Amino acid sequence: MPGFGLFIPKNCEGVDNKILNPINTWRDKNDFINTSKKVAEKFINNFKKYTDGTPEDVIKEGGPDLSKF
Repeated sequence: MPGFGLFIPKNCEGVDNKILNPINTWRDKNDFINTSKKVAEKFINNFKKYTDGTPEDVIKEGGPDLSKF
């Protein structure tokens, strides 16, 4: 899943494959992308609280990447 580094299963017994990818459940795909970016920004801003004493690479690798959208 772009920006979040999450993997989406391609199939799951008993579940329609079309709904496994969250973007496919939104009528407006651009709205999904924009909302995903806003959520990513909230995560990034929240991580700023934990920069003291936490290695920078842990913060960077543990959070979303806006350049991946």
